[in-house]
Amino acid sequence: MMATRSATASTSPMMWLDEVAEEALEVVGQDTPAGRRLVEMRDFYTYLLAEMPAVIERWQQGKKPRT
Repeated sequence: MMATRSATASTSPMMWLDEVAEEALEVVGQDTPAGRRLVEMRDFYTYLLAEMPAVIERWQQGKKPRT
C-alpha cells in the first residue's frame, strides 16, 4: 500500500505538467518555438511517468531497514 501511495504522490505533479504541456500545444501548435519546447517538456514528463514506478521500486528494495 505504501508503494502505491508514494508512487501516486510522486507522479501527480508530473501528470499535471504533462497534461498542461499537451493543452498548451493545442493553443500554440508544435511548429512554433514555444511548441517545440512544449513537445520536449511533454515528452520528458511522459518518460518520467513511465519510469517512476520502477525507480520507486528500486529505491525501496535498496534502502536499509530503520533501526
